[in-house]
Amino acid sequence: MKRSLQNIIKIWKLLDNKHRDKLFLIIIFMFIISVGEILTLFCIKPLIALITANQESTNNFSISILNQFDNNYKLIFLGITIVILIISLNSIKIIYLWQINRISASIGTLIGVEIFSEQALAKYYDYDKEDSSLIISALTNQLFSTVTSIINFLKALSSILVCIFITAGLLILDFKKNLIAIILFLSIYLITYLSIEDRLKKISEIIKIKSESQIKIIKDVIGANKEILSNNLQPNFREKYKFIDWELRRAKANSGTFKIIPRLIIEASAITFLVTIAIFNNLEKSNSIAIISYIGSLAFGIQRIMPSLQTIYASWSYIIGETASVSNIVNLLNFRNDSPININIKNKIDFSSLELKDIDFYYENSETKKRKYIFKKFKLLVKKGERIAIVGKTGTGKSTLIDLITGIIKPKAGIININNKNIHKTQNISFLYAWRNYYSYLPQKPYLTEGTILENIAFSENTKEFNFFRVKECAKKAKIYEFINSLPNKFKTKIGEMGSKLSGGQAQRIGLARALYSNKEIIIMDEVTSSLDEKTEREIIETINDFDPNMTLIIISHKKSFLEICNRIIDLDTDYKLS
Repeated sequence: MKRSLQNIIKIWKLLDNKHRDKLFLIIIFMFIISVGEILTLFCIKPLIALITANQESTNNFSISILNQFDNNYKLIFLGITIVILIISLNSIKIIYLWQINRISASIGTLIGVEIFSEQALAKYYDYDKEDSSLIISALTNQLFSTVTSIINFLKALSSILVCIFITAGLLILDFKKNLIAIILFLSIYLITYLSIEDRLKKISEIIKIKSESQIKIIKDVIGANKEILSNNLQPNFREKYKFIDWELRRAKANSGTFKIIPRLIIEASAITFLVTIAIFNNLEKSNSIAIISYIGSLAFGIQRIMPSLQTIYASWSYIIGETASVSNIVNLLNFRNDSPININIKNKIDFSSLELKDIDFYYENSETKKRKYIFKKFKLLVKKGERIAIVGKTGTGKSTLIDLITGIIKPKAGIININNKNIHKTQNISFLYAWRNYYSYLPQKPYLTEGTILENIAFSENTKEFNFFRVKECAKKAKIYEFINSLPNKFKTKIGEMGSKLSGGQAQRIGLARALYSNKEIIIMDEVTSSLDEKTEREIIETINDFDPNMTLIIISHKKSFLEICNRIIDLDTDYKLS
């Protein structure tokens, strides 16, 4: 319970004033509903008394202002009042529930965007970040559980207020008898909750872990689909998925069952209590009309308070049952980057030089803390218009060097200057983003979205902003235009998930067309012709060779034809060695 309350407090601190104001409005609705419930309860007992002609109860203080009128007028007035109160209350409850769902959804979006921005759109690439399945699970299942927990918390808070007001009303109507009934019902809920609290906590851990495992196995099956098919591994993965899915659904089913147990016990207890009161008073030969009036008002009170008690219990059980998921969301919110999400990329750079000065970079084992150095005191100077080739054996740091040049990772030591300005200084953050906007990076395996060829070449641009003429020209330069034009839907052809409908060479050429479309003054390429046939490769190299002489090229390649168009070659095997 303590952990759940801490999570709620942390989420509250995250909220802006707009969301807090809306929550205060919801609290006002809670008080209105609670007052309405007690007013309805006060009207019920005298109404029953009037119907049963109980003169003692008709003099009840709650309708003493109507004593100058006859009983028929009182009956009509109370009946209409109760109907109006119930209709009004239900109308307010509809608005109230709508507001709860809206504010919870809005808070969910706020949290989701925060986590998405910090984890998926971080300032720097993180080699040590968690398995992507954990982030996917957090942004889907666990975020849903968090939003639902917020809804349940607000419902529980409202129900607590309603219970307090109805309880006060019942005690005012008949303190001794109703106190016994209230203690009985509360004890049942408290005993039930305490007996299953530990089980709910264990269930919450199972739901969190199995939700993450479920997404992981789905992702693995999709990613390794060819290997699974070619090795007949379908039964293995089917059984794995079946086990994980069953464990997850069984945990959710158990959680759902625990939530309804008290309601069934309370219903039986309430009927038993009312029957016992009736029998006891009959044996005592008490006023039967007064007893009917009392039982009627108590039954109405129970009918109004039971849903609230059940809501409190079920809501809190859900919150406890999803504690692990909500805690994970809160923990992810604690990992903040120092970069703003609103990036100003309109700044322009008049590029003259790129300098890597005394760069150290290493990977650290998270368990042993042992460091594997890739670079020590590394130096590099690239001037505008140069064509640099980076070569070296696997593991010498070619891709790491590109990551350092592009600014997506920070060196452990040393300085990276663009035009003699350190891009990683805090005060130069806008300059870092301007630098990233200045070059076009083409990896060996470009990421292709599950969209059209047009959308993949004009990557990330709004559909209405596509420059179709430039898209075609870039496709021609990348030697992919003829292939696209031969397709029935041409540039509007869907290419499948991760470009599954394309060959490796076609995917690389679309990636090259994308790099050209971005129209940047520096192009950084990583083995961009590795999947091309010799003829297409030669044509592309000729295209690259015809680029504007002021354009700067940084290329990772082992192919002699590529090296011939470069005016400088950096061999990480011979020119740079770790001491």
